[in-house]
Amino acid sequence: MKARQTAGTAVRAVKDDKIPGPGDDFAVRVYHRPAEDVPGVVFYFHGGVWTVGDLDLVDPTLRDVANQTGCTVISVDYRFAPEHRFPAAVDDAMAAVSWVARHIEDFATHKVPLMVIGDSAGANLAAVVSLLSRDAGGPDIALQILLYPATEGDIHANAMHAFEPPFLVREEIEWCFDQYIPAAQRGDPRFAPAEATSHSSLPPAIIVTAEYDLLTTHGENYARTTASGCSGYEPPL
Repeated sequence: MKARQTAGTAVRAVKDDKIPGPGDDFAVRVYHRPAEDVPGVVFYFHGGVWTVGDLDLVDPTLRDVANQTGCTVISVDYRFAPEHRFPAAVDDAMAAVSWVARHIEDFATHKVPLMVIGDSAGANLAAVVSLLSRDAGGPDIALQILLYPATEGDIHANAMHAFEPPFLVREEIEWCFDQYIPAAQRGDPRFAPAEATSHSSLPPAIIVTAEYDLLTTHGENYARTTASGCSGYEPPL
């Protein structure tokens, strides 16, 4: 079911499109295209614990991002579990970034920085895309913005029992993990980017956490883990 949202602010141009993926074509929504003065391209991966969400969910927010930054913003509607389990979402996220990098002239008139942003499960994908792009030698990611990211695979860690949050309790997170990926694969860096053997040469990162969220430790730990690899690191307050 489509998420019901209030109308967002007007944007120069908004277009629903398709990008070829490893499974099938998947949907994207492009904001602010084209313009000669585009300073960058932003990929946004929405949250939804890998199981729910759609392009409408973040539409008002991304209209504001496009207007305030002047960037072309591409919202990616990756495949969901349980119908499409790990690494389907990762494959779609990488396909989107790689395809746009190869066709950058369709989104900007010259080569511009590519940035990835996501919230929750979407932030997980943004972090993973940054790692995989580094390992593959491109596309070059200039910045990663991770909003309350999931970065670790141990659902039974002490931090996951630290308190009872007002939303998305541990049992719900475990259910979503179970839908997306088998327990035996949760050490894979494509799911748990904290498990990567190296965090060097990653793009600068802005990591935002929420106080009463069980994933807060994920974000804080990932910031510390990547401190030597992300030139933009600032310690958690």
